[in-house]
Amino acid sequence: MMPNLSHTFAPRGQRPVIVTSTEVSVRVYVASAISSRGDLVWDTQNRPFTSADIINFLKKVYRSLRQPIMVIWDNASIHSSEQVRNFLKEADQESLHLIQQPKYSPHLNADEQVWSYLKRVELANNCKKNIKELLPQIEKGLNNMARKPQLIRQFFKHPEPGFYN
Repeated sequence: MMPNLSHTFAPRGQRPVIVTSTEVSVRVYVASAISSRGDLVWDTQNRPFTSADIINFLKKVYRSLRQPIMVIWDNASIHSSEQVRNFLKEADQESLHLIQQPKYSPHLNADEQVWSYLKRVELANNCKKNIKELLPQIEKGLNNMARKPQLIRQFFKHPEPGFYN
């Protein structure tokens, strides 16, 4: 709920005041995946992702891309739950390949550029009072990005994602 403000205006001599929620326990949960072709797939929800949610998201990504996928993800506990590990063991290894990132290295994953762009560009100067107002803006921002495959392809050209260079 904390907005990323890049510009604001106020009458000369008056300090701008922007009212927003500071409740840190209120969150939107989003999972995303990108492809080097420029595809963007995502899910949003108002509760933390469970193991079943992660498995369903992986299935959604596979159905959306219709090609073998390489999943590069961090060491979040949900990614290595027993249910997810069992799903990955049973998955067709020709269709789904998993690469675990080293701990504390989000800069190695091109998908992190989705969040940076969403926050800095699509949601910049966007102050919403609650999640009900914010969620449609997140969806709109992700839809805008999904319509720009050239933008998504650029995320793979960022200098740090080690698996792509």
